[in-house]
Amino acid sequence: MGSSDNDTITDPAWLAVTLWTGGPIAGAGILWGLTRLAGWITSLEWFPFQGPFKLVASIPEPGLTLGSLGLGVLIGLGVALLAAADRPTFTVTPDAVVVHRGGREKGSFPRAEIGALYLDKRKLVLLDTNGGELARESSDIPAARLRELFTGNDLPWREADPHAGEYHLWVEDTPELSGRANALLKARRTALDKLETDEANAVRAELAKLGVVVRDEKKRQYWRQVAT
Repeated sequence: MGSSDNDTITDPAWLAVTLWTGGPIAGAGILWGLTRLAGWITSLEWFPFQGPFKLVASIPEPGLTLGSLGLGVLIGLGVALLAAADRPTFTVTPDAVVVHRGGREKGSFPRAEIGALYLDKRKLVLLDTNGGELARESSDIPAARLRELFTGNDLPWREADPHAGEYHLWVEDTPELSGRANALLKARRTALDKLETDEANAVRAELAKLGVVVRDEKKRQYWRQVAT
């Protein structure tokens, strides 16, 4: 097993710095810019929602500038806080790989049950020994650092999906799939079309319980059945 210094990994430090400094600066800049446009927008009779812009344009200086900068900073801090709460941490213990997100444990996966780990774009994927999907976690951690963590702890890191050649394009009522699996894939496609990411992820988890693994490519769903 690797050294204890390599047993836990999280998003790079520069990302946290960017969130907590860049977020407030960007928020202040955007909101200040919008206040600069308020006077011009009120001159456009065809522009909708004139009321809020007229209200903003009526605020005297320096209150307008100071208020927009202060509110922008607060909005930026709020966005940074939400992003920080979603940062993942991966820990390898003698018995398991543990996933935390926002400081809370999201899952613990026994080492003996892990058949492969790999990156699918910006998502770390854990497969079980049968090829079923245990977890799929978004992360900005570089592949080299993830590789070092898992290979240093004698875990089966893969450079790509080891089952990449087993996927099939999903179409409605695919005969090789059960009625429930087809219904779930249809529901997931609807959720993706509506940009309902949480719902799509929840449906993916239900499909995994049925032994169906899903991969997205160019707004299409591809599936494979886990061997049992």
